[in-house]
Amino acid sequence: MTPRNVSRETEKNWQAMPLDALLNEAAKRLGFALEPEQITSLLFYLSELMRWNEKINLVGPATPAHIVIRHLADSLSSLPFLPFRSLRLLDLGSGGGFPGLPLKILRPAWSVSLAESNQKKITFLKEMARKLSLKRVDILPVRVGQQPENPPLKSYDLVTARALAPLSDLLPLARPYLSPGGTILAYKGPRAFRELRDAEKTLADQGLELARRETFNLPFLNHRRVLLFFKISSAFHQGPLKPARKD
Repeated sequence: MTPRNVSRETEKNWQAMPLDALLNEAAKRLGFALEPEQITSLLFYLSELMRWNEKINLVGPATPAHIVIRHLADSLSSLPFLPFRSLRLLDLGSGGGFPGLPLKILRPAWSVSLAESNQKKITFLKEMARKLSLKRVDILPVRVGQQPENPPLKSYDLVTARALAPLSDLLPLARPYLSPGGTILAYKGPRAFRELRDAEKTLADQGLELARRETFNLPFLNHRRVLLFFKISSAFHQGPLKPARKD
């Protein structure tokens, strides 16, 4: 698939741009538009993330401009390929909230669950949902791969994972949460296609197929990114699924 032509080369002065202009320009290059109030919410989220990051490890060391591109823009890069209609989203291993919280800010009608086991990160996610006045956001205090007890395990229209695990490990973790017509969305980097080759048997075991892939470069940074969309295979007959591998 031909990469989306969003950034052919790194631009020298992009880090000097005002953050609102930088975020707005990145969105345009990725194929979607931001409303002023959405930019305000995203940048408030950024400021809180940086403040909390001094106490707990939410993201690696980076400038605000780098966080705008590496985390906010990257999380939102899937929007041109996702429906506007209301849906149920589960973000596995949400950490600092990526991609679940940025997606929720832009799609407030969605019901979003953020699965995270670290108690300090859970506290941060709850505070962000409260301060941003986000409704229909659940924080699931569970380790990925374990069935949540409260609320009980539910099926989701969209299950996302970003920088969580190789596909051969990720797909068995995400599959039990997927509704019959739902999608697993994996955010990946340059190793995506090697991971796909390594996960061929896993796809068959889980009754999944690659439904779509989108390859592009992050604006300004020129980092290669790949979005992989998986659905239940049309040839799959429901039966017992092979459990996720345990360490």
